[in-house]
Amino acid sequence: MPSPTQSQKLTAAVASIRSAETALLNQGRQTVDPLVAAKISQEYQALDSILFQAVQAQLITDDGVFQNTVVQFHNEAAVLNKQAQAISNIIADAGTAGTIAGFIVQAAAAFAAL
Repeated sequence: MPSPTQSQKLTAAVASIRSAETALLNQGRQTVDPLVAAKISQEYQALDSILFQAVQAQLITDDGVFQNTVVQFHNEAAVLNKQAQAISNIIADAGTAGTIAGFIVQAAAAFAAL
């Protein structure tokens, strides 16, 4: 079961991922390039998978299961940092790419701090 601090970290990660997803969704709607739209969709889906895991982790009541989940999230933090870089390469507008990457890096930091 997550401690209050861990619960706060998970909540922060969820909020950051949702913000990144919203920004990605807006970018996907604005692009006219089907290849870029497909890449944005892939990144959105990857984030959504991690978001689902974070929401589910908030509901875990078994301490052993939660500790295994924490280990997974420490690994996900590295994946998210790589994903932030990949998104920066996909989104043409540097400011928007930086904003989205920033949200993802915040989520990664929250997962790493669990």
